[in-house]
Amino acid sequence: MQLFVNEPLLPLAGEGRDEGGGAGMRPRPDLPRTRARSLRRGQTDAEAALWRLLRGRGLDVFKFRRQHPVGPYVLDFFCAERHLAIELDGAGHTETCQVQHDQRRDEYLRRAGIRVLRYWNDQLWDEQQSVLEDIWRHLQQPNPHPHPVLLPRAGEGA
Repeated sequence: MQLFVNEPLLPLAGEGRDEGGGAGMRPRPDLPRTRARSLRRGQTDAEAALWRLLRGRGLDVFKFRRQHPVGPYVLDFFCAERHLAIELDGAGHTETCQVQHDQRRDEYLRRAGIRVLRYWNDQLWDEQQSVLEDIWRHLQQPNPHPHPVLLPRAGEGA
């Protein structure tokens, strides 16, 4: 049984946002909201395509937010009801310093009770149906942490 319309996702015009800023830079605690707004305006083609599928409760009753700030980080997509984050990664996420940053970020989010799903941009283009089915499977799981631990922002103690 197919859960979703299986139409090919086509990139939008343009090249998406420039990920710049240096992979090894630490996020500043005063920037997540401002950065989230900027990322929403400059989303990548893959993010725009996935957002078209998730927005407006596109996956049944589950509401997603895009570029949602959590502590010092900004999540590509977030379902608050299931404490589920979805991250779309491009080629820059294969560099050693970015891999390490992603691991630290994912650990921070896990401690906050947020599950993180990561997909490559190419996966979304080439395997749209399987990506959506995987997200759907994770949404069916109850939230393992109904009352997440509130973590301090970067620089506010640990």
